[in-house]
Amino acid sequence: MWNDQKQLVGILGVHVDDVLLGGTGLLFEGKITSLRAAFPFRKWKEWSGEFCGSMLTQNPSTFAIAVSQEKFAASMKRAKTRVKGKAEIEANAKEISEAKSVLGSGSWLAKESRPDLSSQVSFGQQTFPSPTLGQVRATSHLVRRAKQFKDLEWTILPIPLDKLRLSLHTDASFQNAVKGGTQAGYIVGVTDDKLARGELAPWSPLTWKSYRLKRVVGSTLAGETQSLIDGLGHAEWIACHLAEACDHDFRLTSRKESLSKFCMQAIVDCKSVYDFLTGPGSPIGVTDKRCAVDLIIGRESLNRMGATLRWAPTDRQLADALTKDAAEPTDLLRAAMRGKVYQLGDEPSLLAAAAVEREQRKAKSKSIKNPQAKAAAAAAIQRKFANKGGDSLSKAISVSFVSSARMVKVPTTGLSELEMRRLLEELASLAGEASVVVNSRTICKLKIPLEFVNVKFKGNQTLITLAFTKPRRWCRSRLGQHTSTLSRTQSRP
Repeated sequence: MWNDQKQLVGILGVHVDDVLLGGTGLLFEGKITSLRAAFPFRKWKEWSGEFCGSMLTQNPSTFAIAVSQEKFAASMKRAKTRVKGKAEIEANAKEISEAKSVLGSGSWLAKESRPDLSSQVSFGQQTFPSPTLGQVRATSHLVRRAKQFKDLEWTILPIPLDKLRLSLHTDASFQNAVKGGTQAGYIVGVTDDKLARGELAPWSPLTWKSYRLKRVVGSTLAGETQSLIDGLGHAEWIACHLAEACDHDFRLTSRKESLSKFCMQAIVDCKSVYDFLTGPGSPIGVTDKRCAVDLIIGRESLNRMGATLRWAPTDRQLADALTKDAAEPTDLLRAAMRGKVYQLGDEPSLLAAAAVEREQRKAKSKSIKNPQAKAAAAAAIQRKFANKGGDSLSKAISVSFVSSARMVKVPTTGLSELEMRRLLEELASLAGEASVVVNSRTICKLKIPLEFVNVKFKGNQTLITLAFTKPRRWCRSRLGQHTSTLSRTQSRP
């Protein structure tokens, strides 16, 4: 609804028999009075109410709208399966029906307000029509996450239309989907000019999707490019709707000028895509010519929308949570939703900082080959356990490796949980930035250079992962990404 000055004063949305509207001014209020006189509304709520199963609450001071589905998430139930039975066997009809019910509920929840559940729902749906018993059991993780973060809200920010800007995060995970497919995902969000300036900017998701690419791709570059094109298409669709609301004379055939007002920032974490699309030349050097055509289509779409392509490291890519079922990227997405802010750094500065970190990591990795460094590491661990008395240290370092294809298991019966965690923490402090640590109530995981462990592994691996699992009281070691075997069965870390 526009007034005589062609200014937007009201808007109304309808879904079946649910109506959602908002506006301001005498013209809007008069039209609402006429609407209520013409139609007998059973319920009429202001500032808060339920719409399409979601509870909407608007802040009277800031006008921000919080969308919550806490009650629905709390009511979700796990799929009932056989207690006994190998994970590889095919699920029966009843178990498949249970899984469909869980994924149906999860799909609606993920689509309406919970993008953090999107990847789990997508991966679960890809197992049909013949999921295994293990895949049906895996749907319990979806229910657990939905309930664990049931208080997570999707906030619609009160950004003025003249300051409204769009953002797009896209990502793809090569051959991460079922049957070797590539999982892709994108998030279209709203923000303001601060994001383009590298400042901490308000941010909120507008629409999102996690899905398996329909086309089989042969490389990460092709998958990232296709995901970017899909995201740009959806972002342009959203931008057209917003442009129509802002501009009374909007025409689809001449939309370029209207869309460029949103100054969209398209964010990828694939450096190759960024280089090809921001470079002056054409992607003639790309071997996959279908991918080269997609890159050209992506560049044209960016130009048509007046968008800017940005690069961000993977640990700042919000769409990463839509391409893999992992804790770290999902935590980042939930943090952005709760904080309602996001920030981009300057690409040259980020790349220069990454290069410095890489060189420091290489330097530290080389330094631990020094015999003096190894001796210092052993002495530090000895001091760590000195106050425990007796043979605590000897129990910690006298372990029996049980070899398998890619993993060895170390029994830790002689150690307390605190001792095991402190041992891994000490190793992490010695490795410094060359280590990667995950520490939770049930698991303590450490990835360090192989030189810290004097085991003779075959192959050219450079890293070893040590993981202590509390329920089973095992310390597990895993090599890199390739199969390796032990040349001896006993060693000392």
